[in-house]
Amino acid sequence: MVIVCNNCAASLQIADEKIPKHSFSLRCPKCQSIINNPMPAAPVVLAGGANPAAGADMARNSHSHAPPYMSTNPLVTTPYQPESPDVLRQLLEILQGRPKDKAIGVSREARRALLCVTAPRRAMLAKQLAEHGYQIYLAENCKQAVDRMREEHMHVILLDDDFALEENGFRYLSQELQRMRPAQRRRVLVVKISSDARTLDHHAAFLQSVNLLVNTADLNTLADALERVLRHHNDMYREFYQALEVAEI
Repeated sequence: MVIVCNNCAASLQIADEKIPKHSFSLRCPKCQSIINNPMPAAPVVLAGGANPAAGADMARNSHSHAPPYMSTNPLVTTPYQPESPDVLRQLLEILQGRPKDKAIGVSREARRALLCVTAPRRAMLAKQLAEHGYQIYLAENCKQAVDRMREEHMHVILLDDDFALEENGFRYLSQELQRMRPAQRRRVLVVKISSDARTLDHHAAFLQSVNLLVNTADLNTLADALERVLRHHNDMYREFYQALEVAEI
């Protein structure tokens, strides 16, 4: 028999054969208080009437049905739950070979072209590209060019080899382009105009970190060459643009 002291809650173990049949009192060995007519401690009963041994078995077998953890502390992260199932669907379709001409709801805006060219060529190139639907921006020096590039995304940048020679303009703006993030640089098509270049020489363009080379003698066909390179560029990066949900150039 287990008796619990009402004063200090100490437990006393007494053999059942030593408990008298009539009422009795005993002194708590811990706090020395008198316990009159002691009653045995109530057995521990779990919800549903199970005994402690059954509760231990239940606890051991409950791990396979443990509920998912949901934190109420904003500093503790819970497992990632995608907010937009459309994003996962689009990525899955890309991996499975989505048709290249299938749109994803991103419309291409009018192309913006920044012309960093010498004054004699500026008007002719601006007119030619405007007739092909470009929004044209003209830079007279490196500061104007850099400010425009940082303020607004340019789809096409024309760099004349002779631009702002007193500032070493071509080299200065090339370094500015190299500082772009790769994802941003892939959405800019850079055209170098040079008297030493061979128009549409893709290998030489790659070595010079530009997308298109145009010889000064071929400037009257620059828009057509640019359109050809743009188609190739967009075909190469189409799935990349779709994954980011951005429009092509």
